[in-house]
Amino acid sequence: MITLSSCNYIYDPTTTPRDRTKFVIYFETKDCILSQQKRAHNVVEHLDSLKVDAERLLDESARFFKWLILHNVSTCNLEYSRILLSFFHSKGLLLGKSTVDNPIKQLKHRYLVVFSMGKHVFAKRYNSIRELKVDTGKRPSQIQRHKTDLVCHNLR
Repeated sequence: MITLSSCNYIYDPTTTPRDRTKFVIYFETKDCILSQQKRAHNVVEHLDSLKVDAERLLDESARFFKWLILHNVSTCNLEYSRILLSFFHSKGLLLGKSTVDNPIKQLKHRYLVVFSMGKHVFAKRYNSIRELKVDTGKRPSQIQRHKTDLVCHNLR
C-alpha cells in the first residue's frame, strides 16, 4: 500500500522552521506509523528536557495546540500528534483537547474563535459548537459569546 502525504507544516521544536515542511511517501502503513513514532519519540525527549523550564514547556504546548488547531492532521502526522498530545496531558497541559482529529460535519462557518495562550494569539472558524468542544473541552454553557458586527471591504 502506498500512502502519499503532503504536510505543509509539522510542529517539531527540534528542527529549524525551514525543515518543517514535509513531503512524505510511505510504501506501507506500518512504515508510516513507525516513522511517526520515531519522530514523536525524538520530540518528546526534547520536550522532556525542558521540564526545568516550565515556562518554555508551556510555550511549546501552546505552539503544539496552535498547530493542531490551524493545520489539518493528516495520515502523515496522526500517530505523531497522538503521542505528543499524550505527552502534554501527562504534564497536566492541554487537558481540554481530548483528541487530535476533529471531523467536520457541517460546511457553514458560524463561529469565529480567537485563542489567546500567552504570546500566541490565533483564530479559527468553527461550523458547530461540537467542533469547538472537541478542541477546548468546554460545554456550550461555558463558552463566552460576544456578538460582533464584522464589516468587510473590498480592497481592490
